[in-house]
Amino acid sequence: MAITAASMVANVRSRTDTQRTRFITDDEILTFINDESKDFWAQLIASRENYVTKSAQFTLTSQAVNSAALPADFLKPVAVSRPLDNSNGRREIVLPLESLSDRTNCPERRYWIMDQKIFIYPQIAVPLGPYDFDYCPRWTDLTLSPSTSLPLEFEQFDHIAELGASASVKRKRKMFDEAAAFDLAQDKAIKSAIAVIPGRKGGPKQIPMPLKDARRFYRGGFPYGGFYGF
Repeated sequence: MAITAASMVANVRSRTDTQRTRFITDDEILTFINDESKDFWAQLIASRENYVTKSAQFTLTSQAVNSAALPADFLKPVAVSRPLDNSNGRREIVLPLESLSDRTNCPERRYWIMDQKIFIYPQIAVPLGPYDFDYCPRWTDLTLSPSTSLPLEFEQFDHIAELGASASVKRKRKMFDEAAAFDLAQDKAIKSAIAVIPGRKGGPKQIPMPLKDARRFYRGGFPYGGFYGF
């Protein structure tokens, strides 16, 4: 059964006991999940580059153009090859250039990736026709609408993303609770205070203030020397 973005968000809410609270939205939780997944995906590709691969094909049709656009989800190359003519299925493996400065005098065909394109060198001797390109894809963010699923290769690591996202939710909840406690203490202090307001006549006067106005006065909403209610 596929692991969806919606089910992962529900799991994070269960881990953090936030099923019935709305201080954090499902979209915010999904952002945490995607951030954790993207970081782990990059580590996975770096350590085991062939763990997740995709294949694409490009075709060179003119000696004047020795390049093709990379796939939209390209992260890093794995292999480039082309079928040999009349070879009964044999293929030529195209290796990467060691340096771009070698592109005009490389003894065999080489490829180079630059500016979101793959180039085949030396250009003067580039065989036309189809090329196969194997590559590691980058992480594609999950979405809730529509609810997308984890890549099959990543399903066994779903708990890592959920644990990391849960830690982020708990940190946000702690900040939320601390801010709420501060506001509550401040409101209690304001309610019990008597504001000293300069009056038009007879000097300063002391009057109780409605809470909404007391908050403004307490936080600097009324300028010094202003008048309140008289």
